[in-house]
Amino acid sequence: DRLTEFTITGVRITDMSALLSALQTCTNLIAFSFQLTYTEGQTELIRSSYILAGRRGLSSQLENWRAADDNARVIHQLADELHYFTKLQRLELSGCTIGVAEATALAQELPQCEVLKTLNIINSMSDEAASILAAILPTLKELEVLDFSRNRIGVGGAIAIAEVLRFCIKLRNLNLSYSEFGDAGAFIFADGLRNIARPLTVDFLFVEITTAGITALLDVMEANSNINIGKIIYD
Repeated sequence: DRLTEFTITGVRITDMSALLSALQTCTNLIAFSFQLTYTEGQTELIRSSYILAGRRGLSSQLENWRAADDNARVIHQLADELHYFTKLQRLELSGCTIGVAEATALAQELPQCEVLKTLNIINSMSDEAASILAAILPTLKELEVLDFSRNRIGVGGAIAIAEVLRFCIKLRNLNLSYSEFGDAGAFIFADGLRNIARPLTVDFLFVEITTAGITALLDVMEANSNINIGKIIYD
Protein backbone atom coordinates (compact mmCIF):
# COMPACT_ATOMS: atom_id res chain seq x y z
CA ASP A 1 0.00 0.00 0.00
CA ARG A 2 2.98 2.35 0.42
CA LEU A 3 4.09 1.95 -3.20
CA THR A 4 3.23 5.12 -5.11
CA GLU A 5 5.76 5.03 -7.97
CA PHE A 6 6.87 2.21 -10.25
CA THR A 7 9.32 2.57 -13.15
CA ILE A 8 10.40 0.11 -15.85
CA THR A 9 12.77 1.10 -18.67
CA GLY A 10 13.22 -0.91 -21.86
CA VAL A 11 12.07 -4.28 -20.48
CA ARG A 12 11.46 -7.11 -22.94
CA ILE A 13 7.84 -7.89 -22.13
CA THR A 14 5.44 -9.51 -24.58
CA ASP A 15 2.59 -9.70 -22.08
CA MET A 16 2.07 -7.04 -19.44
CA SER A 17 -1.14 -8.41 -17.94
CA ALA A 18 0.49 -10.13 -14.93
CA LEU A 19 2.39 -6.97 -13.98
CA LEU A 20 -0.71 -4.80 -14.28
CA SER A 21 -2.71 -7.28 -12.22
CA ALA A 22 -0.10 -7.12 -9.47
CA LEU A 23 -0.10 -3.32 -9.53
CA GLN A 24 -3.85 -3.28 -8.99
CA THR A 25 -3.19 -4.21 -5.36
CA CYS A 26 -1.11 -1.04 -4.90
CA THR A 27 -4.00 1.18 -3.95
CA ASN A 28 -1.85 4.30 -3.61
CA LEU A 29 -0.05 3.92 -6.94
CA ILE A 30 -0.05 7.25 -8.76
CA ALA A 31 3.31 6.92 -10.52
CA PHE A 32 4.08 4.30 -13.15
CA SER A 33 6.80 4.61 -15.80
CA PHE A 34 7.34 2.13 -18.61
CA GLN A 35 9.85 2.82 -21.39
CA LEU A 36 10.70 0.62 -24.35
CA THR A 37 13.69 1.03 -26.67
CA TYR A 38 14.65 -0.67 -29.91
CA THR A 39 17.78 -1.78 -31.70
CA GLU A 40 18.87 -0.19 -34.98
CA GLY A 41 17.99 -2.06 -38.15
CA GLN A 42 14.53 -3.25 -37.19
CA THR A 43 11.78 -2.28 -39.63
CA GLU A 44 9.56 -0.87 -36.90
CA LEU A 45 11.50 0.85 -34.14
CA ILE A 46 9.64 2.19 -31.13
CA ARG A 47 10.63 3.66 -27.83
CA SER A 48 7.83 3.80 -25.26
CA SER A 49 7.45 5.44 -21.89
CA TYR A 50 4.52 5.41 -19.53
CA ILE A 51 4.81 7.76 -16.54
CA LEU A 52 2.11 8.07 -13.95
CA ALA A 53 3.58 10.72 -11.67
CA GLY A 54 3.00 10.90 -7.94
CA ARG A 55 4.50 12.68 -4.97
CA ARG A 56 6.92 10.06 -3.69
CA GLY A 57 7.47 6.33 -3.53
CA LEU A 58 9.60 3.50 -4.82
CA SER A 59 11.03 3.17 -8.30
CA SER A 60 12.14 0.05 -10.16
CA GLN A 61 14.18 0.44 -13.38
CA LEU A 62 15.12 -2.23 -15.92
CA GLU A 63 16.56 -2.04 -19.46
CA ASN A 64 16.28 -4.24 -22.58
CA TRP A 65 14.95 -4.32 -26.15
CA ARG A 66 11.62 -5.25 -27.72
CA ALA A 67 9.64 -5.22 -31.00
CA ALA A 68 6.89 -3.08 -32.47
CA ASP A 69 4.06 -5.59 -32.25
CA ASP A 70 4.81 -6.03 -28.52
CA ASN A 71 4.49 -2.28 -28.10
CA ALA A 72 0.99 -2.30 -29.55
CA ARG A 73 0.03 -5.22 -27.33
CA VAL A 74 1.16 -3.61 -24.09
CA ILE A 75 -0.55 -0.32 -24.98
CA HIS A 76 -3.81 -2.22 -25.37
CA GLN A 77 -3.19 -4.05 -22.10
CA LEU A 78 -2.43 -0.79 -20.30
CA ALA A 79 -5.59 0.78 -21.72
CA ASP A 80 -7.66 -2.19 -20.53
CA GLU A 81 -6.38 -1.79 -16.96
CA LEU A 82 -6.45 1.99 -16.59
CA HIS A 83 -9.77 1.94 -14.74
CA TYR A 84 -8.10 0.15 -11.82
CA PHE A 85 -5.74 3.07 -11.16
CA THR A 86 -8.26 5.42 -9.62
CA LYS A 87 -5.62 7.77 -8.18
CA LEU A 88 -3.76 8.24 -11.44
CA GLN A 89 -2.73 11.88 -11.80
CA ARG A 90 -0.13 11.69 -14.56
CA LEU A 91 0.21 9.53 -17.66
CA GLU A 92 3.07 9.80 -20.11
CA LEU A 93 3.59 7.72 -23.24
CA SER A 94 6.86 8.71 -24.86
CA GLY A 95 8.46 7.32 -27.98
CA CYS A 96 5.86 4.64 -28.65
CA THR A 97 3.84 3.98 -31.78
CA ILE A 98 0.24 4.96 -31.28
CA GLY A 99 -1.87 4.41 -34.36
CA VAL A 100 -5.62 4.40 -34.79
CA ALA A 101 -6.18 1.12 -32.93
CA GLU A 102 -4.03 2.09 -29.95
CA ALA A 103 -5.52 5.59 -29.76
CA THR A 104 -9.03 4.13 -29.88
CA ALA A 105 -8.22 1.76 -27.00
CA LEU A 106 -6.80 4.60 -24.91
CA ALA A 107 -9.69 6.91 -25.78
CA GLN A 108 -12.20 4.36 -24.52
CA GLU A 109 -10.53 4.02 -21.11
CA LEU A 110 -8.92 7.40 -20.33
CA PRO A 111 -12.23 9.06 -19.31
CA GLN A 112 -12.28 6.69 -16.32
CA CYS A 113 -9.12 8.38 -15.00
CA GLU A 114 -11.16 10.99 -13.18
CA VAL A 115 -8.29 12.74 -11.36
CA LEU A 116 -5.82 12.79 -14.25
CA LYS A 117 -4.06 16.16 -14.27
CA THR A 118 -1.23 15.60 -16.76
CA LEU A 119 -1.36 13.74 -20.06
CA ASN A 120 1.84 13.61 -22.10
CA ILE A 121 1.93 11.64 -25.35
CA ILE A 122 5.27 12.52 -26.91
CA ASN A 123 7.06 11.34 -30.07
CA SER A 124 4.40 8.71 -30.57
CA MET A 125 1.26 9.59 -32.47
CA SER A 126 0.02 9.74 -36.01
CA ASP A 127 -2.24 12.61 -37.05
CA GLU A 128 -5.27 10.30 -36.99
CA ALA A 129 -4.41 9.08 -33.48
CA ALA A 130 -4.15 12.65 -32.23
CA SER A 131 -7.61 13.39 -33.62
CA ILE A 132 -9.10 10.36 -31.84
CA LEU A 133 -7.59 11.31 -28.49
CA ALA A 134 -8.51 14.97 -28.89
CA ALA A 135 -12.18 14.02 -28.94
CA ILE A 136 -12.10 12.71 -25.36
CA LEU A 137 -10.06 15.53 -23.82
CA PRO A 138 -13.13 17.42 -22.51
CA THR A 139 -14.08 14.33 -20.47
CA LEU A 140 -10.85 14.72 -18.46
CA LYS A 141 -12.29 17.33 -16.13
CA GLU A 142 -9.13 17.73 -14.00
CA LEU A 143 -6.66 17.92 -16.92
CA GLU A 144 -4.27 20.84 -16.47
CA VAL A 145 -1.25 19.93 -18.61
CA LEU A 146 -1.33 18.39 -22.10
CA ASP A 147 1.90 17.63 -23.98
CA PHE A 148 1.39 16.40 -27.55
CA SER A 149 4.86 17.49 -28.72
CA ARG A 150 7.08 15.71 -31.27
CA ASN A 151 4.17 13.89 -32.86
CA ARG A 152 3.11 13.74 -36.51
CA ILE A 153 0.20 16.09 -35.93
CA GLY A 154 -0.98 17.66 -39.17
CA VAL A 155 -3.92 19.85 -40.11
CA GLY A 156 -6.49 17.18 -39.20
CA GLY A 157 -5.10 16.82 -35.69
CA ALA A 158 -4.84 20.59 -35.33
CA ILE A 159 -8.53 20.99 -36.18
CA ALA A 160 -9.55 18.27 -33.71
CA ILE A 161 -7.49 19.74 -30.85
CA ALA A 162 -8.45 23.36 -31.50
CA GLU A 163 -12.16 22.47 -31.54
CA VAL A 164 -12.13 21.02 -28.01
CA LEU A 165 -9.88 23.53 -26.22
CA ARG A 166 -12.77 25.67 -24.98
CA PHE A 167 -14.29 22.59 -23.32
CA CYS A 168 -11.11 21.62 -21.42
CA ILE A 169 -12.09 23.68 -18.43
CA LYS A 170 -8.91 23.36 -16.34
CA LEU A 171 -6.26 23.07 -19.07
CA ARG A 172 -3.52 25.65 -18.50
CA ASN A 173 -0.54 24.31 -20.50
CA LEU A 174 -0.58 22.86 -24.03
CA ASN A 175 2.62 21.81 -25.80
CA LEU A 176 2.43 21.26 -29.57
CA SER A 177 6.14 21.70 -30.30
CA TYR A 178 7.64 19.88 -33.29
CA SER A 179 4.23 19.31 -34.88
CA GLU A 180 3.75 19.17 -38.67
CA PHE A 181 0.70 21.39 -39.24
CA GLY A 182 2.62 24.50 -40.34
CA ASP A 183 0.88 27.80 -41.09
CA ALA A 184 -2.48 26.12 -41.73
CA GLY A 185 -2.46 24.76 -38.17
CA ALA A 186 -1.29 28.09 -36.77
CA PHE A 187 -4.34 29.82 -38.30
CA ILE A 188 -6.60 27.05 -36.96
CA PHE A 189 -5.25 27.47 -33.42
CA ALA A 190 -5.43 31.25 -33.69
CA ASP A 191 -9.17 30.92 -34.29
CA GLY A 192 -9.58 28.28 -31.58
CA LEU A 193 -7.74 30.30 -28.94
CA ARG A 194 -9.48 33.60 -29.60
CA ASN A 195 -12.38 33.01 -27.19
CA ILE A 196 -10.67 30.97 -24.48
CA ALA A 197 -11.87 32.35 -21.14
CA ARG A 198 -9.15 31.02 -18.84
CA PRO A 199 -5.33 31.37 -18.68
CA LEU A 200 -3.70 29.03 -21.20
CA THR A 201 -0.07 28.81 -22.35
CA VAL A 202 0.59 27.13 -25.71
CA ASP A 203 4.02 26.18 -27.06
CA PHE A 204 4.73 25.87 -30.80
CA LEU A 205 8.50 25.38 -30.57
CA PHE A 206 10.03 24.23 -33.89
CA VAL A 207 6.75 24.03 -35.74
CA GLU A 208 7.41 25.21 -39.29
CA ILE A 209 5.40 28.42 -39.11
CA THR A 210 6.13 31.47 -41.26
CA THR A 211 5.77 35.10 -40.29
CA ALA A 212 2.09 35.04 -41.29
CA GLY A 213 1.28 32.18 -38.93
CA ILE A 214 3.31 33.65 -36.11
CA THR A 215 1.60 37.02 -36.55
CA ALA A 216 -1.84 35.35 -36.35
CA LEU A 217 -0.92 33.67 -33.06
CA LEU A 218 0.61 36.79 -31.57
CA ASP A 219 -2.46 38.80 -32.58
CA VAL A 220 -4.60 36.39 -30.57
CA MET A 221 -2.34 36.82 -27.55
CA GLU A 222 -2.72 40.58 -27.83
CA ALA A 223 -6.51 40.38 -28.22
CA ASN A 224 -7.07 37.81 -25.48
CA SER A 225 -5.13 38.40 -22.27
CA ASN A 226 -5.81 34.81 -21.17
CA ILE A 227 -3.60 33.42 -23.94
CA ASN A 228 0.18 33.17 -23.70
CA ILE A 229 2.18 31.86 -26.66
CA GLY A 230 5.10 30.47 -24.70
CA LYS A 231 7.53 29.18 -27.32
CA ILE A 232 7.24 29.78 -31.04
CA ILE A 233 10.70 29.40 -32.60
CA TYR A 234 11.44 27.77 -35.97
CA ASP A 235 14.97 27.42 -37.24
